[in-house]
Amino acid sequence: MPYTVELPCKPGDQVWFLRRFHDTRVPICGTVTELLFTDYWHPLIVVYGVGRGLWGKTVFATKEEALQKGQIK
Repeated sequence: MPYTVELPCKPGDQVWFLRRFHDTRVPICGTVTELLFTDYWHPLIVVYGVGRGLWGKTVFATKEEALQKGQIK
């Protein structure tokens, strides 16, 4: 049975990535270059020159979402 996965973004989109810097999390804007999948079909988003992460945990659509998530330690 084939699976359908709804992607939160596509290559070329601008996203915000939460990156650890010392004891804080800093949002960094970057461009999506690749979409990979984990073993459980969660999209793993690769942001050019920044890193890779999961949507809603380290990668966000807006800076406000990233800042809100970054305040939670």
